[in-house]
Amino acid sequence: MISVSSGNPRHAALLTYSHFTFNEKVACPLFFSPIFPSAACLAKRNIRGILRFMFLSHQTIEKYIDEGKILIEPDFDKKNIRPVGIRIHLAKHLLLPEPNQVVSLTVAQELKYKEIDLTTEDFLLEPGQFVLGASYEAIQTPPNVLAILDGRSTVARLGLTIHITASVIDGTFETPHVAVLEIKNLGNFKIRLNFKDPVAMMLFAELKDPVTQKLQTQYGGGQSKATPPNLRFRTGDDK
Repeated sequence: MISVSSGNPRHAALLTYSHFTFNEKVACPLFFSPIFPSAACLAKRNIRGILRFMFLSHQTIEKYIDEGKILIEPDFDKKNIRPVGIRIHLAKHLLLPEPNQVVSLTVAQELKYKEIDLTTEDFLLEPGQFVLGASYEAIQTPPNVLAILDGRSTVARLGLTIHITASVIDGTFETPHVAVLEIKNLGNFKIRLNFKDPVAMMLFAELKDPVTQKLQTQYGGGQSKATPPNLRFRTGDDK
């Protein structure tokens, strides 16, 4: 258990290995993660009962897989269940952006990519280079279980990122689909990417209430491979 306090017993944040609960007027410095709100935000509001979920341990993950609550396709070896998540592997297709394109978030446009098949050609990711990839595993969860993408320490020590801010995997409640990986080489090594490389982890969090919203149609109700950004979709079109 880790306890972070501002000195006032009423201003305390409590974090356990599998469960965290924020109490009244919480100040929570040191939580530098998109999952945790900022200390400034929390300190200004009474948020009792707003934020509450549990990360699943390996025991519950294996139980949910056995019961069919968490589905993993096309195949899954239980040796890839880790203490608080499952190991995720790289699918065979990459999308390498073509150079010298100009993009705007407010302009509907089709971006150009070179598609790379790792089963038929070698690919070295150069320092500073960016590609889109996907997880080999397609995952479906029940409406009360959230899938969260995370990196691996060994991969990170090479300077390789697997996602850029987008860690929550939307839409796993409706259909099995892959996680699109935003892969960038921030290090100094040339990195060879191979089909089924163990590049990431998937964590699972049990929500206080199930999700009832339908999946946006931006990516066709489920992704099966590396997919470029859909700039023709407008936020709110499904509302």
